[in-house]
Amino acid sequence: MMMFRCFSKYWALALCLTAFVAGRAFAQDAKLREGDQIEIRIGGIPAAEITQINGSYTIDGEGYVNMPHIGRVRAAGCTQGQLQQAIQSGYRDQQIYTNPSITVLIPTTARFVNVEGSVRNSMRVTPGDQWASTNPASMASPHPRASTTRHGPR
Repeated sequence: MMMFRCFSKYWALALCLTAFVAGRAFAQDAKLREGDQIEIRIGGIPAAEITQINGSYTIDGEGYVNMPHIGRVRAAGCTQGQLQQAIQSGYRDQQIYTNPSITVLIPTTARFVNVEGSVRNSMRVTPGDQWASTNPASMASPHPRASTTRHGPR
């Protein structure tokens, strides 16, 4: 029995680590959308010009982000890596900078999840939202007979 408890603790730890790594991989592979807030950082350029570019940007309703010196760059539908390459190429192609290094970050609070269906109230929440994570009963079905069986929801 002791061996089973020890094994189950390691199994739980492995499962948590796997979920953490998978979540980080998903964030990097996630497609950007209109309205997303992103952070853009640049390197490989003169220090005096870094502050002009580093900062928070919002992807506009048409799916573009407006970058200093090169204008609008298509962001919606791109992954972080694709947007980084597009911005770097824009600065190189227009001969603004010869070797820029762009980093695009998606703050964890920038993504939303729509909660709908058999819930008390449909709402938009941010993953990790304090209210949603501390009030699991708030996501319970309003129907008094609704419950879950071993075969799934009734």
